[in-house]
Amino acid sequence: MHNMSAEPLPLNAAQARSMAVTLGFLERDLQRLRDALAHPPRPLRLTRFVDPVPAHAGEALRAAAGEVERQLRKMADQLGLQPHVEPVRRSLASRLILDRVHLDEARASGGLRGYGSVDERTAEYLESEIPKLQALIDGLIEQIEGRADLSECKHT
Repeated sequence: MHNMSAEPLPLNAAQARSMAVTLGFLERDLQRLRDALAHPPRPLRLTRFVDPVPAHAGEALRAAAGEVERQLRKMADQLGLQPHVEPVRRSLASRLILDRVHLDEARASGGLRGYGSVDERTAEYLESEIPKLQALIDGLIEQIEGRADLSECKHT
């Protein structure tokens, strides 16, 4: 059965939220796929990416993802689903704030001790260096949130 009228198919509020979340996750995953095809992950210091998408598969994957997205959009339209609003800067800042909190747990005086005795030299190093990293993260958060004057930022 196809809904060709302008009237959306009926869903109660909870059903509509559930469908919007489900299709929204799929939509974001399709965006991640397109991003990975356009910009393969670059090597990081603490993350090693394996099993990359072969370059020759890009065109076929983009076409297949496009078909999935067209069907997703059609369903969202026919069900009258409303988009989720995600504030980009607030989301980025929130993740960094959480990362900053996790660094407290990585200190020798914090949660790291729960994994066994921390060597004194290592403990001193962590107690000295983690606050420096947290201060840099604080500055980044301020820039993301617009609390810092970005024109004064020095790029290294």
